[in-house]
Amino acid sequence: MFYLKKHFSNSALLLSTASFLLFNLFLSFSSYAGDFEYDQNHMKYEDFTYDPNIKSVKLYRDGFSNSYPVLTLNNDTQQLHLSFDDLYGEVKDYGYQFIHCNKDWTPSDLSIFDFQTGPMDDMIREWAFSRIARQRYVHYDLHFPNDRIQLTKSGNYLLIIKNYATGEVVITRRFYITERNAISIDTRMKQATQGRYRLTHHEIDFDIIPIEYQINNPYTNLSVVIKQNNRSDNQKDELQPVFVKSNMLTYDFDNENLFNGLNEFRFFDTRDLTYRALTTRITKTERDTFNVYLTDDINRSTKQYVNYGDINGRYLIHRSERRDSTTIDAQYVKVHFSLPHPAPLVNASVYLYGEFTNWQILPEFKLEYDEYYRSYNTSAFLKQGYYNYMYIYVKDGNPIGDATFFEGNHSDTENEYLFLVYHRKNSEFYDRLIGFHSEVFQKR
Repeated sequence: MFYLKKHFSNSALLLSTASFLLFNLFLSFSSYAGDFEYDQNHMKYEDFTYDPNIKSVKLYRDGFSNSYPVLTLNNDTQQLHLSFDDLYGEVKDYGYQFIHCNKDWTPSDLSIFDFQTGPMDDMIREWAFSRIARQRYVHYDLHFPNDRIQLTKSGNYLLIIKNYATGEVVITRRFYITERNAISIDTRMKQATQGRYRLTHHEIDFDIIPIEYQINNPYTNLSVVIKQNNRSDNQKDELQPVFVKSNMLTYDFDNENLFNGLNEFRFFDTRDLTYRALTTRITKTERDTFNVYLTDDINRSTKQYVNYGDINGRYLIHRSERRDSTTIDAQYVKVHFSLPHPAPLVNASVYLYGEFTNWQILPEFKLEYDEYYRSYNTSAFLKQGYYNYMYIYVKDGNPIGDATFFEGNHSDTENEYLFLVYHRKNSEFYDRLIGFHSEVFQKR
């Protein structure tokens, strides 16, 4: 990657080393990584960014920027790549550490020495200053496992990024390590069997077939999670096999495995700020900041389904202008959204939703109603790229949103489904991840 070398001076290197040693001295009194929870009580065991000046956090398989953050156990050719920008524009000493988690993302009972070799934590050593961007930032990269820290168990993991100087957690990200060749997952995805859901829902049936793994007590020790487009709010996680044979577990239901088909994601494109992209109304500079005003969106709940390609809610950081490095030359852009609606909603709110909101309902992505223009409006400060998004309707007091309210619901929609299969052996204290599989339905 271009220009990603550490630029510490000798004095800065000595200061960083001292901070690192002091932090490790503090951690030496802890027996497992879960002690971070007591270090910062508000830390969440989910994808979350705690500092508003940390932007564009991406975690993926190295070399595959649109991939899930998953590794195969004991595969030395695979690494995960974390990247993010710090808009303060000054170099900081960021460190990282891991927590092994149960299937429900609570800390497992494993000691850090049971799932990790090497030091308990380490510093992020790759960073670079932005060059031509109007909004200054420092870009950071982390690749792991690496020659300093390796992970030795399958399962769910939480990556923690911490500012050594302040002791604060600034980023948490989930990732997975799966067993090699333990099982295969044979899917039978289709439009819903029941007539009342046939035009709106997807039915996700599947079989689990052991390969090099013995599954004992599948009704008590085996757990399956199905996620749609990597969302957690609508995942299915209490499915039991309908039939169990010596060489196959069958999951075939009519209701328990239904997902709303929803609609293809909306999109905007800020890769090139010198021309007007398809959904851009106008681009202009205000107070030395690039502003992109999108065309007014529409309520699609009563509209006919239209087939077009999307990236299932993800976003890709990219800069097209000239032959620059996207990593440190991409601009930050204030993107303005407008969703006309005849009147403000009663006891409900509207939010932007997608990977760039961490698949969460976050206050910084809430839209406010404008009585004069009769529309919901908001803006977001985002790095140049190609983004998918949708609008989600949230009733007051309800943590779960409804995407069908503004987006519609169609079984013709293409969605990506992720299967995670966990097993806990009778003699063990953690949930192994024995299967990880993703597949698209409808296939184009």
